[in-house]
Amino acid sequence: MRSALDSAPSERLPTGTAFRADPSPLRSVARWFVSSIASDLGLPLVVYRALKDAPQVPSDHFERSTRNIASDSIMRWDRWHERSLPVGRCPFVRSGERRNAMQWSGRGANYGSREVEIEALSRLGAHEVIEDFSGDAADIGCLDVSTSPLDSISSLDDMATVRSPELVTEVSQAKLEENVAHEGCRGLFSGNDAVIDRFAWDGRLAWRNSDGSHHFAAARYIAGRLEKSLPIRATLNAYNLDADAVAELDREYRVFLVDERSARSGDLADAMRSFRATYLVADLPFPHEGLTAFFLPRDEFRARQVGKAMDETGQFDLGRFLRDQCRRQRGTSLVEGRGHAEG
Repeated sequence: MRSALDSAPSERLPTGTAFRADPSPLRSVARWFVSSIASDLGLPLVVYRALKDAPQVPSDHFERSTRNIASDSIMRWDRWHERSLPVGRCPFVRSGERRNAMQWSGRGANYGSREVEIEALSRLGAHEVIEDFSGDAADIGCLDVSTSPLDSISSLDDMATVRSPELVTEVSQAKLEENVAHEGCRGLFSGNDAVIDRFAWDGRLAWRNSDGSHHFAAARYIAGRLEKSLPIRATLNAYNLDADAVAELDREYRVFLVDERSARSGDLADAMRSFRATYLVADLPFPHEGLTAFFLPRDEFRARQVGKAMDETGQFDLGRFLRDQCRRQRGTSLVEGRGHAEG
């Protein structure tokens, strides 16, 4: 049985043909007629065709984006809802109303968009503050600022050996103490106003430094070579995905990650409009500009059919990704120390 993604026999190119001419008007009309009949029957052939040609988000997209030591390369799921609407958002929203997604729905000429609030999206992140946190410099993997390009450095050890080799030419206790004493990173080792973030979905500690990046990396590197611990003290912000919010989001929607242009103004947007399926979109923030979360309501038949099409064409299942992240953080002690939950 031929799938919806296969070309019809009349559309296949003869052997050796280097290009395919534009479809004839008769063929275009026939294709539109078949798609219209399929759409009336709830079969999203037009969506299948759009997804077949749309760029796919790689399955390791989020892992790729964090293969550096820049803390701002870590996706802030806790802040996603604050910046999820497109720049050209609807101007007719009353002041004070909360909106974090654009919904497309309707039938016939009434199919259009409006801003809505996905409540679970606003609760996606949980935040806990741990005061007087004690740890080790080896656990820090990201920094906020540096004179070196953090987003092009793969590890703090590389930063020490490649970007500031003069600080690690001598692997000794004296050189370790010299780097630790540098004014820019002294507070981290004394607990004086230092702040660290930990994102459960990433796993690394990120130091909110304003200076001292190279000396810290050097001290951390030398301590590792000497097999010595390098204690740190700071206030820790621990960020988790809220399991209840993720579960609520999963109950209400199938969520996929797609190319922003395709979702908003490309073939996929045209196909969804033609199929008249309800869907919502929310843009991902830096450093994932150009990607959009595609929400398909589970209680809407045509949206469910689109979800099947997205599964069958291998689109990035963002809902499953978030569920997996929640499972990984369960049962894991994120921090040691005293803390209080932020209201």
